[in-house]
Amino acid sequence: MRLALTTEQVQHYDLPIIDKWDARTKSYHDAVETEALGQAEIIRLLEEALQAMLPEPLDDVEARAEEQREAIRRLLE
Repeated sequence: MRLALTTEQVQHYDLPIIDKWDARTKSYHDAVETEALGQAEIIRLLEEALQAMLPEPLDDVEARAEEQREAIRRLLE
């Protein structure tokens, strides 16, 4: 899976854009220095993107799983 920042995010965070050598194409191209965001912000953006891919919110799945575990506990008593 690949995840990219949008142009709007690059502008919002005022991220530096550098010329980067690509050995595959043997040419330079623009590259965004995402490390300038910092680890915490990168993780937050990644979690946000992953949550958006889920068919339902993770909190709902976790709540349903807990309800199912509780029902099983009651059956085993």
